[in-house]
Amino acid sequence: MLSSQGLDTSRVAFLGWSMGGYGALLLGSRLGPTRTAAICAVSPALWLSPGRLRRSVRRRRRLGGELGVRPACAGGDPDPGGLRQQ
Repeated sequence: MLSSQGLDTSRVAFLGWSMGGYGALLLGSRLGPTRTAAICAVSPALWLSPGRLRRSVRRRRRLGGELGVRPACAGGDPDPGGLRQQ
């Protein structure tokens, strides 16, 4: 149906919030850039506690795989430095 409207259906996009954001990153990275058009992870669950932030960010950095990753945070984020350290 979508392809009959001229839309490219060969790649998919993922959107997830909180733990779903982590799932979106995980699924998109597993499919890779040939099957994933975009990933939007809103407030993704990337670590279980603040003390585990550094190790967790390094380990989860690979979630983007070959996909281009652009982390962004609003001015109200209590710890935007966690994103900048990536």
